[in-house]
Amino acid sequence: MSTFDYADLADTAAELLAEFGMSMTLARASSSAATYDTATGVATPVSPVSYTVTGAKFDYSAREIDGTLIQAGDQRVYLSTTGAVLPLPGDTLTIGSTVFRVMRAGAVSPAGTDLLYDVQVRK
Repeated sequence: MSTFDYADLADTAAELLAEFGMSMTLARASSSAATYDTATGVATPVSPVSYTVTGAKFDYSAREIDGTLIQAGDQRVYLSTTGAVLPLPGDTLTIGSTVFRVMRAGAVSPAGTDLLYDVQVRK
């Protein structure tokens, strides 16, 4: 019995997204609290953490839009796992000049090898 090389498939997915996808910016609010200077009484907010990611954006099909979990106008984004983190609900994904909110995300991981991230975003 032969085994399938999912690592090779992950490399192929990353190569295809690099060639046919585009650069995007994933931003996540910092888990650190703002710093507070007791002498001045000024709180300094912590900047979000940003990641440059590569992905491709697609429309959901009409049959996938249920009006609740997936709404009209939502987009599906496939992100390369190379140099990226799994997006979380509440993160933002900037594609071109449009900022989307991450609604949900999951890794496509056959046999435990992350091939890509499947992300639902909304304006």
